Order: sequence, then structure tokens, then C-alpha cells
Amino acid sequence: MIGVFGKRRNRKPRRWLRVACAIAGLLAAAYFSLPLFFAPARVEPAEVILHLAIDPRSRGDEYVHRLYQEGVARRIIAASSQISWEVYSADFARAHLMEMGVPAENVSILHLPMLECGAEYLPIFADHLKARGFSSVLVVVSPTLTRWGQRRSENYFRAAGIEATVTFVPEARAAMLDRWWRTHWKAQAIALALMNSTIDLLYARCR
Repeated sequence: MIGVFGKRRNRKPRRWLRVACAIAGLLAAAYFSLPLFFAPARVEPAEVILHLAIDPRSRGDEYVHRLYQEGVARRIIAASSQISWEVYSADFARAHLMEMGVPAENVSILHLPMLECGAEYLPIFADHLKARGFSSVLVVVSPTLTRWGQRRSENYFRAAGIEATVTFVPEARAAMLDRWWRTHWKAQAIALALMNSTIDLLYARCR
């Protein structure tokens, strides 16, 4: 009897070990599949480029300038909230684009308030574009753009009567995803982007 009960007792730790290994495997698979949640790059001609990828790491200015040179759009709006008191990175982006050859009259600035989530900026963008007579826009954002963020933004603009394509700097996206699990800032950026997208679903104004 002791031997029989001893065998039964030994099965329980093995069962929990198998469960733990299965959970670990699922977590590892989920972790390494995180890049699948990020949107593919798409570029469509538009009347204006809304430049939001104002980040030295993403080299957004150079990409927007390249799109301008290729004739994707003939006007540019650089938009940002302030990074310090009365200091807006959009101002520096405009100056940089002008240094690269974009005429001053073709690149303008939109100063944004500090809001809690990305969706809250969409009405501001739509109103600004419509007030200036634009009916199509190419929005260049951070390479951490998720599929949910891309779809939500494009649907909002479309409902507002503006044809929109939301994209990112492809080279920055490729650099971010290249062996991302080995670099702290890459893993952090990916995890934060997905976490923010998930949290946004909990708040009506951020969906």
C-alpha cells in the first residue's frame, strides 16, 4: 500500500511541472510573436504629410523629406506637444526640413496640448486639416505603431471625411525589430506600445 500511495504522490509534482513548462512555452511564444502586432508600412499619395515621427532615433525628418522629394505630398505639417516650457520639437523639425530644401511656405507647424492618449489628438488633427482644405493625409508616426492604432486612426479620419494612410519610417521599424529581444530599448519600446494599446481599450475616449 505504501508503494502504491507513494507512486500516486509522485504524479502530482510531475503534473505541475508539465503545466509550468506549458505555461512557460506559451509565454515565450507570445513574447517572440509581439512584432506580429505591429502594422505593415504603407504609403499612399496625399495632399499633405502630417509629420509626427519627430524622434532622432527614427530619423523621421529625413524620411518625410524623401517623401516630399518623391512627390508623395506637396505640403507638410510638423506636429508635436511641448517637450519643455514653450519648446516644441515640431519647431526644430520644420527648421530641419527647411535646411534640407523644403520651401518655408510648404511646411507648417501644429503645436499640440498635453493629452493622455493618442486617440485624443485625432479630433485636433482632423479639424486642423479640414480648416485648411485638405481631404487626404499621409500620417508618419513612430515605428511602434500597432495594427490597432493604424486601423483606429484611419477609420477616424475616414469618418471625418479625410482619406488617410498612417505609416512609419520603414528603416526605423526594421532597426527596431532586428533582434529586438537582445536590446533593452527595443524590447521596452515594443512592450510599452502594446501595453498602451491594451490600456487604451479600457477608456472610451482612447479607443
